[in-house]
Amino acid sequence: MFHQSEDCVFCRILCGELPASFVYRDESVAAFMDINPINPGHLLIVPLHHSKSLTGVPPLSAGRLFQVAQSLLGAFERQSEVRYQGANVFLSEGEVAGQEVFHAHLHIAPRFRGDGHRMGFAGADPDAGSRANLDRVALALRAALPITGPMVSTADLTVERARSTDLEDWARMREELWPGAGVAAHLHDAEAMLHRPDVAVFIARAADDGGKARGFCEISIRPYVNGCDTAPVAFLEGIFIEASFRRAGIGRKLIEAAVKWAATKGFRELGSDAEIENRESITAHERWGFECTEQVQYLRFTIPGSFSGQGAPRNV
Repeated sequence: MFHQSEDCVFCRILCGELPASFVYRDESVAAFMDINPINPGHLLIVPLHHSKSLTGVPPLSAGRLFQVAQSLLGAFERQSEVRYQGANVFLSEGEVAGQEVFHAHLHIAPRFRGDGHRMGFAGADPDAGSRANLDRVALALRAALPITGPMVSTADLTVERARSTDLEDWARMREELWPGAGVAAHLHDAEAMLHRPDVAVFIARAADDGGKARGFCEISIRPYVNGCDTAPVAFLEGIFIEASFRRAGIGRKLIEAAVKWAATKGFRELGSDAEIENRESITAHERWGFECTEQVQYLRFTIPGSFSGQGAPRNV
């Protein structure tokens, strides 16, 4: 679980709200091109956990920043897209040190003799920062990178209604979301759901990941949902994104598809729920546009001698 800030431009990039040219991404850090480069190839390595200062970044993520930096320096040596004879690798800690985005991040700025730059960013090259140039350099670096990580660009995300060819991947992800029943049982349930008019299932894929299913959401129609003003209500029964692909905009795309489906059916609300202690799920829902309406704690009282095991009450 990573803390993110709604007011942070880097957090908005990491969750897919803003565009970026990604070079690398894993479960701890991401690397993407700087839109104000001092030289072509200037990139940033950013922890997924939001912290203004490096001191607040989890130690394993902080260490991962420099592991990825080491690999990226090797990628610069192997690529031929941008001029590279060396690099400035640095982190600006605090406003007095030149930090402008207050989400800890590491810079890698390629250098070559006669580039006309000193340490600092007053000489940023606006032409090098065009999206087309950033994407081209990011692609060259990805190809030269000796390590691989899940790469998701929101422009390459596709969300479609589930088909029979998705059943195995869908069942596998269902077992991760709701463990215990087994993949075979989920496969049986999923196959039945494909033909139900009151259920919609959407599958998320990333084209630059080979089109493999990486997430899904299931929406049903319920006669009533606590906290909603209308009835019946479209209801988000479940949403899942594989761990390495989270915070990349997939959840938002799935919710957009769910909302569109619900709207075409004439519904005005989309309900959902989350366990009170599951702050990660609640935060994700709020980021997708949900609002918290009610918090309920379920209780029970076991009546002595009234039931035999899990069956029906005695004398009934």
